[in-house]
Amino acid sequence: MHAVPGDHRGHRVVAGVDWAKQADYTAISVGCADCRTEIAVDRFNQIDYGFQQERLKGMIAQYRVLGVLPERNSIGDPVIDQLLREGVPVLSGPDERPGFLTTATSKPPLIENLALVFEREEWQFIADPIWTAELEAYERKVSAITGRPQYSAPEGVHDDTVIARALMVWAAGRAVRLPDRQ
Repeated sequence: MHAVPGDHRGHRVVAGVDWAKQADYTAISVGCADCRTEIAVDRFNQIDYGFQQERLKGMIAQYRVLGVLPERNSIGDPVIDQLLREGVPVLSGPDERPGFLTTATSKPPLIENLALVFEREEWQFIADPIWTAELEAYERKVSAITGRPQYSAPEGVHDDTVIARALMVWAAGRAVRLPDRQ
């Protein structure tokens, strides 16, 4: 399920992270911006944030990740602060602050970008039954009040892997400028 870390040496590798602790799952998607290939995934829950950060840092070291784009909502802000204190390369979202704040305005372009990548077959993704099922269940609805699209998983279904992949693809594509690694 994981690529050999050395396969992407010298490439621009990024990660997207959707945090959770109890009912939902933390999901991490690592991808190579140069090869346009997802190279590693991780999904877990019911562990404390300190341990989650250590798992993330392990993946960063293993795959030589240049930048991480975590979701900033809710508990994301304090976890991001801790990662920054520890020297983790946290990327900024569209608002130029560390992490990606998912709002009614920022979520549609994030998800639509991922949808286009799938539609155009621009990336290769790891075939994992849980990650595929979440993606297939994900829904787009139009708000009767605002007329805006709203994206989410159906009631009782998780969407953590969808958000992690969307953040990874966003980081790899257009939201950040990544340095060339020597």
